[in-house]
Amino acid sequence: VIMLFLRIAAKDLDRARPDVIFHLAAIATTEQDPAGLLSKRLMQRMFSAHPYGGDPLGTPASVRTLLPADLRAFHQQFYVARNALVVIVGDLDRES
Repeated sequence: VIMLFLRIAAKDLDRARPDVIFHLAAIATTEQDPAGLLSKRLMQRMFSAHPYGGDPLGTPASVRTLLPADLRAFHQQFYVARNALVVIVGDLDRES
């Protein structure tokens, strides 16, 4: 069993602040693009409460308010054994 532990401090988020500013710009650009808006609304209508119905970029408010605890919770929920996939490639046969 492999255990993964995530250590994120506020200073780590501060270091990523330029990426956050870029991400907020991407959200703003999508909000001004008719095709982007149409795609977002279509996904909301088709999938409503399902995760596909949400905006994968998030919202300006959700991006600005991320805390280390939010990242830890995401990590604990999704970085688990049941989500792991092991892939082996190469010149192998069943006897190897």
